[in-house]
Amino acid sequence: MKVAAIVEGDGEVAALPVLLRRIGEWRTPGYFIHIVTPIRAG
Repeated sequence: MKVAAIVEGDGEVAALPVLLRRIGEWRTPGYFIHIVTPIRAG
């Protein structure tokens, strides 16, 4: 499964993949989720 997101700030670009990975491991352990680099909207 691939997950892509649109974010506003630079901090969110760095933090969102970590957050989504942790949520994915918590909800579906053993299932791989590929998180693409978030798209920054200005």
